[in-house]
Amino acid sequence: MPRGLAAPSAGDLAFLFLLSAIWGSSFLFIKVAVVHIPPVSLTALRLVVAGIILCAYGFFRGQRMPGQARAWRPYLVIALFGNAFPFTLVGIGELEIDSGQAAILLGAMPIFTLLLAHYFTHDEPITPRRAAGIMVGLGGILVLVIPTTTPGAQFTGGILFQLAVVMAALSYAIATVYGRRLAHVSPLLITTASTLAAAVIMVPASLILDGPWL
Repeated sequence: MPRGLAAPSAGDLAFLFLLSAIWGSSFLFIKVAVVHIPPVSLTALRLVVAGIILCAYGFFRGQRMPGQARAWRPYLVIALFGNAFPFTLVGIGELEIDSGQAAILLGAMPIFTLLLAHYFTHDEPITPRRAAGIMVGLGGILVLVIPTTTPGAQFTGGILFQLAVVMAALSYAIATVYGRRLAHVSPLLITTASTLAAAVIMVPASLILDGPWL
């Protein structure tokens, strides 16, 4: 355990496993949903629902949104690269590839994060230990996901749909590295503001591109 960090409690570990279950199962739900809802509209729907829930929770916690337009700029960047782009790209990818393959391809995110942090931060250089850790983590994803996919279907689907999910992983990595600029800001504020900003972007995009009323 690194010096200065407390050991995780049983509650922390329980929430970690719950988060893992929710995150992992989302790929299956997306695969089912995109059969009926176009990816852009699905992204807009997810963001609107999440935005309502987060605003309600933030209200009871006394959370205040930024008051000036300039203060929204960093949240807009996270909204695009952490929500709007990757949600839509994963949905596009799962039009053709299965949910297990999407999870595998999105496992490239830590590798992208490591590379971006190395070149765009001053205190996150690539070390042999970090590189080994990333490879072990990626190997763990493969071990967990491949047995759940149908034989011979791990890498089906067009290359463009596979590339869409890889680009989603890159987008998440960009948001993660950029988010270091907001290390002094409440995580609740970051999540709520970026989700609302992404919803404001994706709802008009859905209306224009998909015509969901049809």
